[in-house]
Order: sequence, then structure tokens, then C-alpha cells
Amino acid sequence: MIFLGILIIINIRQSRHRINVISDTGNIYQQQQHQGLRKSNHMKFIRLTLIQSLIFTIFNIGYAIYVTYDYLTSSQIKSSDRLAIEGFIYAFTIHLCYIFASFTFATYTLASSIFRKECLAMISRLYIKLSQRFRQ
Repeated sequence: MIFLGILIIINIRQSRHRINVISDTGNIYQQQQHQGLRKSNHMKFIRLTLIQSLIFTIFNIGYAIYVTYDYLTSSQIKSSDRLAIEGFIYAFTIHLCYIFASFTFATYTLASSIFRKECLAMISRLYIKLSQRFRQ
């Protein structure tokens, strides 16, 4: 996840350096306005990627710590109480990993106005299609 986030950031930075075809009739003010809007969208995507990577790290660090602890203590003889506690900790950390998958939608909805607009547009298109289908 973090690796993909880094690749997204690199791609966004490289897209700034690409050459854009400028029409002869276009004025400089419109071009500057378009570049500012594009830069704003890039910054929103970078922010969204960083938030997603941070949430991924928070929700999965517990499992990584548990697996490391379990590996380091695998040669020790453990009491039934200790096994029960470790089983609880394992279940808790693995559930955090599962919860992360459902947080993706919530994160995008809270952090990105572009995602909210597209989501509402998609819901309205779906509503229109369903209402047309069931009217017939």
C-alpha cells in the first residue's frame, strides 16, 4: 500500500513536467488557471494517498508486532493463560486488518471532495437508470 502510494506521488510529480500542447487562440490567463486547478487536484490526491497510507500503517502495525513477537517466543513453553491472552491479541489485531478494508470508503468520503462529488453523481445516475427501468 505504501509502495503504491509512493508510485502515485512520483507519477503526479512527473506529470507536471510533461509537455502540454498550447493552442494559438488560448490566452495565458486560462492556461495558468488550468495549471492551478490541476496542481490543486494533484495535491488533493497526494493528501488522500498519505492519509490512506497512514491509516494502513495504524491498522496493520499491531499485527506486524504480534507476528514478530510470536516468532521470537515460539520456542518458549507457554501456559494456558498466556496462550489465551496471545489468542485474544491475535484476534484483535487481525480484526483491525479487516476493519482497514472497510475504512477505505470512509477515508475517501471524508478526505476527498472530488470523490464525494463523483460518488453522488454515480448514485444519481444509478437512481435515474433504476427509476426508468421500473417505470416501464
